[in-house]
Amino acid sequence: MKKTLLIVTLIALTLISFSAKFLFVGNFDGSGSIMYNLDHFDSIEITSDAIILSMVSTSSSSYSSTNNGIEISTSSPLEDKKLEKLNQMVSNGYIVKANTNNKYFGTNSSRNLTVKSVKNVKSQVFTNAIVEFMNSNDNILNLNNLMVDFANEIPVEIN
Repeated sequence: MKKTLLIVTLIALTLISFSAKFLFVGNFDGSGSIMYNLDHFDSIEITSDAIILSMVSTSSSSYSSTNNGIEISTSSPLEDKKLEKLNQMVSNGYIVKANTNNKYFGTNSSRNLTVKSVKNVKSQVFTNAIVEFMNSNDNILNLNNLMVDFANEIPVEIN
């Protein structure tokens, strides 16, 4: 009886510890990183520039937060440069379109890209990635990889 109880307890502890979901975010300058345990939050809001995590209890948490929760920037230096270049190109009258084989913009390849349309696609990409992550068996979502991957797919070459 004691062995069965011990085995059940160990299995329960293993399931609890391995079922936690974490967002990993590192600084692009290499100065540090942080992992957010999503079990501590009751809401995830995704905008074109940030992911906002709202806390279940702000009084017992050691996280620093804004009034609405923790705001995690989803912009990378590469994306910022590409969006600036895209804005300049559109302002100068150039038409910017993606190839049909582009990972994120391929389905909209016939449409002209603008900064606004890129940010709309970005919101969809990040929402889909987080939903897939939450429904998967994975424990860690590396947000930096997603940010860099998205920035690389923006069909603008920077000098």
